Amino acid sequence: MHTSLPTAACVLAIDPTTPSTLYAGTFDGVFKSTDSGGSWNAMNSGLGRSPFPAVTALVIDPTTPSTLYAGTVGDGVFKSTDGGASWSAMNSGLTTLFIRALAIDRATPATVYAGTVGGVFTFTTTTPPPCTSARCVIEAVLQSAECLGQPVPAGVTENLDKAANLAEQTPLSSRKTARMQLKQATKDLNQAKATATRAAKHKNPKLSRACAAKLRTISGVRGHCGGSMAHTPICLPPLVCKPNRNPKTGGRCRSQA
Repeated sequence: MHTSLPTAACVLAIDPTTPSTLYAGTFDGVFKSTDSGGSWNAMNSGLGRSPFPAVTALVIDPTTPSTLYAGTVGDGVFKSTDGGASWSAMNSGLTTLFIRALAIDRATPATVYAGTVGGVFTFTTTTPPPCTSARCVIEAVLQSAECLGQPVPAGVTENLDKAANLAEQTPLSSRKTARMQLKQATKDLNQAKATATRAAKHKNPKLSRACAAKLRTISGVRGHCGGSMAHTPICLPPLVCKPNRNPKTGGRCRSQA
């Protein structure tokens, strides 16, 4: 298959949950495709010195596919937790930075093995807690590989910002006011997603379909989240309400966080 990959690939990794998403380790860093190899984009932010090192090993965390590791020639091992949009070095303990192979312990994905010219090394990584605050969720989507660099319409970003502002106000509001704020925040969020969808449907689209789809994964603003979810909700800390002598006001609430 002929693709737009501009350089020779040393290694290929496939997202286990989205097989159309591919990562290629090349002589010029990492490239990513979200359309089964039809097109590729460089994903090298933070990946060592420039020109970017040859990437000889790539592995994807089977439980968290947005987390992946890249082994390089001369720059060691790098980790990304945002689908390759950014990388950070994790070379503590390595006696050589020339990496030949990487492997993840499927039973304990936090354990990563690096095969180097100087032997095998073991890393134990930690996974950061899930992003649940309004601002964090929205920024993570806008900085994702699908949306990074995209000309996101002002109508989308303005409504996302409104939703985030309202969500951040609810822990300090009365229960009645908090409910109204959550309701309006959800409306603003839905308006942002609708605007993004329309922008991606034009004959001359102003936004990629991939980015519009990523924005739609923000499933809504919720007072509390629990269990596993297919989409990414905006969650608020549980509220603890102080008693109020006037029952009509509903008391004042503060966050437990």
